[in-house]
Amino acid sequence: AEETPELSDEVRKKIADLYRVAAEHLAAAEQQAAQLAQLKGAAEGVSTRVAQMRGDLEALQQAQPQAPQGGTLSELEQQLAAKDLQLKELKAAQTKLEAEPATRAARRKELRNLLTTAPQRRNELNKQLEAAPPADEPPALSLARRTEAMARKQLVEKQAPLFQAELARYDAEEAADLLRLQRDILARQIALAQKEHELTTTAVTRQREADARDALRQAQEEVSNAQPVLKTYAEANRQLAEEAQALAEKISVTEEKLKNARVRLEEVQKQQSQTETKVENVGLTGAIGLMLRKQRTELPDVRRRRQNVAHRQSDIDTAQLALYEYDHQRSDLSNCEPIVDDIVASAGPKLDQKQRQRLKEATEQVLARKREYLDTLIRNYGSYFDSLVELDTTERQLINVSEEYKNYIDERVLWIRSARPLYTDARLDDTDYELLNASGWKEVGAGLVNDVRSNFLAYLLAGGLFATLLGFNLRFRRDITKQGEIAARGNCREFLPTFRTALMTFMLVVPWPALMFFFTWRLWPLAGREGLAYGLMNGLFATALSYFLLRLTREICRPGGLGEAHFEWPQRATRQMRAGVRMLVLFGLPLIALAATFKGMDPEHGRDVLERSAMMLLAAMMVMFVGREFSPTTGVFKEYLAANPGSWIGRLKHLWYWALIAAPTLLAGLSLFGYHYTARQLAGRLYITAI
Repeated sequence: AEETPELSDEVRKKIADLYRVAAEHLAAAEQQAAQLAQLKGAAEGVSTRVAQMRGDLEALQQAQPQAPQGGTLSELEQQLAAKDLQLKELKAAQTKLEAEPATRAARRKELRNLLTTAPQRRNELNKQLEAAPPADEPPALSLARRTEAMARKQLVEKQAPLFQAELARYDAEEAADLLRLQRDILARQIALAQKEHELTTTAVTRQREADARDALRQAQEEVSNAQPVLKTYAEANRQLAEEAQALAEKISVTEEKLKNARVRLEEVQKQQSQTETKVENVGLTGAIGLMLRKQRTELPDVRRRRQNVAHRQSDIDTAQLALYEYDHQRSDLSNCEPIVDDIVASAGPKLDQKQRQRLKEATEQVLARKREYLDTLIRNYGSYFDSLVELDTTERQLINVSEEYKNYIDERVLWIRSARPLYTDARLDDTDYELLNASGWKEVGAGLVNDVRSNFLAYLLAGGLFATLLGFNLRFRRDITKQGEIAARGNCREFLPTFRTALMTFMLVVPWPALMFFFTWRLWPLAGREGLAYGLMNGLFATALSYFLLRLTREICRPGGLGEAHFEWPQRATRQMRAGVRMLVLFGLPLIALAATFKGMDPEHGRDVLERSAMMLLAAMMVMFVGREFSPTTGVFKEYLAANPGSWIGRLKHLWYWALIAAPTLLAGLSLFGYHYTARQLAGRLYITAI
């Protein structure tokens, strides 16, 4: 190209690019020869490597964790940092190795496709080489194109043996279970490293606490032996030593929380990765749905974790402020001579030269000890601050991972049957008989009796408050009637009667739901994540909340109550609503309690025959209730719709009426056909929306 000056700059650039690509192809072909020899050697040496790895695994199985070496806290902390780094590297290697089977499967597929298409690519290159160059193309450019094509052909021809050798290596390693051996070795290395990390962590904690105890004991002795003029300084040193001891305990607690949070984070991340692989390979089957629902119930409590993060901010700020303050105090002690001179001068002229010298030495010793205490506090506050920040970061990651995994499950589990259709499998689960299990009731009863003995004052206060509110019920009703009469007067323009009526209505409604909420709270320590105690707690909570809302609606619609006297609702509508709510309280509330109790007792969702039956009966009752109370022609909105036919509620009356009818019907149908988990989730969201 340089010897042909008539070529344009664009053509020269194309020629240079083609020769550069050709050189890259030739270099890659030469590298492939070395890679081929390496792959063949790896395939042939698999048996030797496996034998060596088996020996390494046996040695690791015999190995015992090494106790940390070194006696000072600083040395132990350095060893702990090294152990922590080693453990992170091993876990990163384990994560990479666990993904290796999937990576190899994808690589195998890619290699077979490349081998299959290799003859086609060679034929295309041969046709390109045999074809005559365009008549108007410069000879130098044609030569460059031909050179690049020949280099590419050479690369393609050498790729086939390389790909075959790579496949052969995979086959040899798979036949010898090499990957499984590598995983076993790495798992044993991680287990050993974790034990050594725990030993080192324990040693650091013990040494820190021992140093703090020794420092406090020495500071107390110094207070006793200090000269009167140094008592204040010795007492300040003692306070620093006491704070260092208290801080050592805080560090120990925080590091334990950090350890648990890291373990939980790793568990959730690993579980999510395994679940995504199973879903991708198996699909959304019934077994996968059961697994997803079970794992969803076992996810960390995100609300509690958020509360931990919010409360921890003040601890982080306090630790950072203390770190700055003590660092400032330590800077002031860098030059102690002025402080020593001031203390000696404050002793007065009554001291002779020898006494002044002794006081000076004692002062220097007290200040030196203060520097040591401050150094310890600064170092410990640094560790405490780092642990708090690391714990905060880990819990935030755990919250994000848990929510991401929860969303992943929710996006898939709603489309999976949680059970067979009820009309094909109506057998009862073992948990359905648990309400009849006398031993379970005895256990719950014994737990409540023990709780009463341990928290008698709480039960006494709750019982007293309940009895007091019940005792005032008649007075509340009279006051509601009286305030209704005041509000019904034509000249009433005050808001106070309405406010008092609302308050009295709430006080009239609250006693029984509050009592149920109280027992829900007291059952919480007895309940795990399943079983009779958890089911009763779940049933009591749902019943209390539902009863509160139903009773509140009924009391609002009472004669002379908020609805009639203050909001001017038609008496026919309030009377009709009271009758409908009474039906729900008598027949619907027991069904709510039954369904919620069985839900709590069986979180893994088996056949759920009784729970589903209760839910479908409740849905049927809701259809009857909605059809009667919200009918555009005979329901509670009859007068409003007649007076406001042009409002959007009036124009859309048939749409919202049939939507209200369809919602419980859909839930009952989903539960009947086996999508009970989906029905329950939708019911919960509709319930929250309604209230």
